[in-house]
Amino acid sequence: MDNGSRTVKVVHLSDTHTFHKQYNVPTGDILIHTGDFCRHQGAVKDFAKFDAWLKQQPHPYKLVVLGNHDMDTYIPEDEDLGKMLPSASHVFQKK
Repeated sequence: MDNGSRTVKVVHLSDTHTFHKQYNVPTGDILIHTGDFCRHQGAVKDFAKFDAWLKQQPHPYKLVVLGNHDMDTYIPEDEDLGKMLPSASHVFQKK
């Protein structure tokens, strides 16, 4: 019986520490990266490189949860780190 339901494929990554390009990421509906795409203390360039990679991913929804390595980025304390990842659908950060 077809009740109109659809399968949603979620792809999850974490702790890639600037090596995200080396992973063969499967296609899916939602890509979730749960932290630490930066290495040690993050740098603005790490965010830019991760965002460029994220933009290339085919997933319609891209959620990023910033990890401790990402949160240690050298930027002004009141800066919204989510603005540095415009390719993400949603960015979650601890305030």
